[in-house]
Amino acid sequence: MNYIILDIETTGVNPFLDEIICIGLMDYKGNVLQLYKHNRNIRLEDTRHFISEKDMIEEAVNIIKIRSDIDCVMGWKISKFDIPFIRARAFKYGIDNSDVEYVFGDVGDIMTYDLYYAFDEYAITPDQIRSDYISKFLDIDVPHDDISGSDVPFLYKIGAIKDILEHNKKDLIRCKLIYKRL
Repeated sequence: MNYIILDIETTGVNPFLDEIICIGLMDYKGNVLQLYKHNRNIRLEDTRHFISEKDMIEEAVNIIKIRSDIDCVMGWKISKFDIPFIRARAFKYGIDNSDVEYVFGDVGDIMTYDLYYAFDEYAITPDQIRSDYISKFLDIDVPHDDISGSDVPFLYKIGAIKDILEHNKKDLIRCKLIYKRL
């Protein structure tokens, strides 16, 4: 399967109040591209800087849409967080709904696969199904990450975009390694 792993970072968990500040993409070959929104450009390799959240979302949708080799967008809890958040923010900005639905709505040739659901039958409670727990359980060697998703809004406020991008990249790597074990 030719896939792109998707992971977003946001200023909070409410798509009606909060913004997307980073959209991380990793393809099946391991190529990473991180799109980020910030008031300063830090010029890191494999990143693209945006001032506008709208432009960043449009770029992510276009990147996935034009990749004719991609047949799946996957990630951790993408069906309950990342994709609904992107869809809500795209709606806010009036981004062409047919493009968004083609990439994130299972109406085109691109399907979505949420890695979270590969493990839900083994858990006693939903809070046990975290990607860091699963990677430890499967003895997957993932670079240590001192940052959690709940730290991202504060880090964004203090301008620590490099830390956010590093956290996002580790999440992408973790998803790829978990997928390889399935």
